[in-house]
Amino acid sequence: PLRLDGTVVDATAAARELGAAEVAVRSSALGEDGLAISMAGQLSTFLQVRGEDLLPKVKECWGALFSEAVTAYRVKQKVTAPLAMGVIVQEQVPADYAGVAFSLDPGLLSTDQMLVEWVEGLGEALVAGQVTPNRFSLRLKAPVVPGEVPPPLAAALEKLVPLMFQAEKLF
Repeated sequence: PLRLDGTVVDATAAARELGAAEVAVRSSALGEDGLAISMAGQLSTFLQVRGEDLLPKVKECWGALFSEAVTAYRVKQKVTAPLAMGVIVQEQVPADYAGVAFSLDPGLLSTDQMLVEWVEGLGEALVAGQVTPNRFSLRLKAPVVPGEVPPPLAAALEKLVPLMFQAEKLF
C-alpha cells in the first residue's frame, strides 16, 4: 500500500501506529459523489476490523471498485471520472449516532436550508439501505436543532455546523 506522498508502507504496521484495537476500512473513489449522483452503498466499508483481517479487508474494499454492480452503476449513471480509488484505514471510534449533514439541502436547492440525516449507532444499516434515517432541515442563518433530537446529538450538531461551514469555505 502507498501513502499519499507515494511511499510504500506496511499497512498492518501503520494500523498498529494508530494505537486502535479496531479500525475502519473505507473507500474514497474519484467520481464517487457529484451533483447528480451518489455512489453511497456501492463501494465497500468494513467496520471494527482487527489485526489479521486488515489486509484482506483492504483488498476487498479496493476490489469492490471493479465489481459488476459498481461497473453497471457507473455505466448507467454515465460516470466519466477515472476508475481510481484510495482505501482509508482509520481508527474505529464508538458512535452513539452517525449521519450526514448537507450544507445545502439537495432536495430543495435552497440557499437558506441545510439537511441533517442521522441514525443511532455506527450507521452501517443506513449505508446498506436497511433503515430510513431521521431527517430534519435547519435554517442556515439561525440554525435551531428540533427538540425531538436527542440532547447529546443536538450538542454535537451545535459544534458540527460551524465546522461544516468552515470546510465548505475551504473547498
